[in-house]
Amino acid sequence: MTYGGVEAGGTKWVCAVGGGPDDIRDSVTFPTTTPEETIARTAQFFTRNGELDAVGIGSFGPIDVGRGRITTTPKAGWGDTPLVAELRDELGVPVAFDTDVNAAALGEQRWGAAVGLDTFCYITVGTGIGGGGMANGRLMHGLVHPEFGFARLPESAATGSSMMPQKLNPDVAELVRGKAGTALGRLAGLLAVVKGLPLAYDRDLQEDKAPVFAARQETRLALAALAELVSGLEFDRERLAAAASDPLLLATDAAEALVRSGTAFRDAHEQVAGQVRSGAFAPATDAAASVRTRLGDVAAKAAAARARFA
Repeated sequence: MTYGGVEAGGTKWVCAVGGGPDDIRDSVTFPTTTPEETIARTAQFFTRNGELDAVGIGSFGPIDVGRGRITTTPKAGWGDTPLVAELRDELGVPVAFDTDVNAAALGEQRWGAAVGLDTFCYITVGTGIGGGGMANGRLMHGLVHPEFGFARLPESAATGSSMMPQKLNPDVAELVRGKAGTALGRLAGLLAVVKGLPLAYDRDLQEDKAPVFAARQETRLALAALAELVSGLEFDRERLAAAASDPLLLATDAAEALVRSGTAFRDAHEQVAGQVRSGAFAPATDAAASVRTRLGDVAAKAAAARARFA
């Protein structure tokens, strides 16, 4: 069997032909330009490599997996691009389509760190944050699979990649995460020193100074770095609003409403799940009303919290 694979990135495309990770027969990398030019170069590469059995695409997003399209991407010219249909028409073979992070997750499950697992998640952190994964042997989509893209990191809190010109590494986030582990280690050592001290001179307490002082200094520096990171975050409010407005977020509310009316939860769950699967689900309320019911006045609570910490 001979397959084609495409890593369709926002700045570059990587195409390969082979039978598996240890059988790559040809590959090519080229920049992402217009949809017409990029898709044409992809089709030309596969055509010159002979007959294929199928092609798989892991694409930047957001995408509509069912329709085979890139949807509301900020990449100029790529909005609502019917990627699957165009390649399928050009090549005449089946074309599988998913997000780039889900494609990477599937690769890990077949040949990498997730071999033998049927439920796991795959997270990538770069200039944005992407998430994919598998649940019970099936790649996750819809509400349980956001290809996040909700925030961009500031360049002042990241560094460029030594290899990829378009990439930023989230140094502050990663270093603070590492320092958290160091702090936990110091805490464990301090607790061992003070555990079960006898009634004596307790000179062993001189060993508490180094971990305490070091933890204080690194916490102060980490907080300053995090302040730089957080203050420079840029949120994509349109994508956040679109995600928060998804009517399927209210499926649980619908099931709970049925329970309050006397339906057993297992029956309510199955009824609403059936509506979701068939595309017939219509919420009886909206997200704002649901939040008010569950959490009260969130804006007032957030203002009160800001006032406490001001």
